[in-house]
Amino acid sequence: YIQGNERLLVHVKPERVLDNEVDEDKPDIVWKIDVQGGTVSVLSNFSQIPTDIGTEFNLGGKTIANYRIYLSGIIKDKHEIRFLYAPLEYDVGFTPENDIQFADSLFLMGTDTDALYKFNSYRLSYIYHFDKVGKVQFRLGFTAKIRDAETALTQGSRTESFTDVGFVPLIHLGAKIELTKKLSLDAEVEGSWAPQGYAFDNRLSLGYKINKNLTLSAGAGYLDGGANVPTVNTFARLFYGFGKVTYTIPFKKKKKKNKKLY
Repeated sequence: YIQGNERLLVHVKPERVLDNEVDEDKPDIVWKIDVQGGTVSVLSNFSQIPTDIGTEFNLGGKTIANYRIYLSGIIKDKHEIRFLYAPLEYDVGFTPENDIQFADSLFLMGTDTDALYKFNSYRLSYIYHFDKVGKVQFRLGFTAKIRDAETALTQGSRTESFTDVGFVPLIHLGAKIELTKKLSLDAEVEGSWAPQGYAFDNRLSLGYKINKNLTLSAGAGYLDGGANVPTVNTFARLFYGFGKVTYTIPFKKKKKKNKKLY
């Protein structure tokens, strides 16, 4: 300001700083758990063990109850780490129309035979969520799958079993379409192909958001795959319908302090 003939420059410093608390919308990591239950129809399930001298037989035509459990951590709405536990096991009884050479034993035709089929799947996925295009959000990722498989035949006192534990890499493709604020359509494909065999797991579901922590879904899937290697020649096709509950684990909002000068 100007006082008389003198011009004075005054430098003012704030005497106090007030803290203003602002709620953040989301934490860095959001945790979700999905529990899926329904039925699996085994359309076909052919096995030949070993490939060179074994007899091909079919354990299809069975419908069983089934479930899956997913656990996901989504980092900043972009990076998802997902674990899946998907057990599958059933028993079936049949009477062979021909002798069956299975592993090291011969199972006779016309004799009641019990079979066990198990194919438990453990999957660890990294999935990247792209920005929305309109109401559609695409995702792309990689899945490391561990299969724990077993086929066993029992006839009288004779039992033979073949187990196979191995690693299968899969590509993950997915898309979510927001139909309304509450309703959404979700599609996923996980699969891979090699000269020895292939594996594909396709799923489509319709979800209804009850609230910010709970979503109910219903859908269907198609699982197809197998391998033809010296130890085993096996391919299976399965169709499954399911209901799913998705629960987002609640979190406490962090309060961030923004300093304002007065």
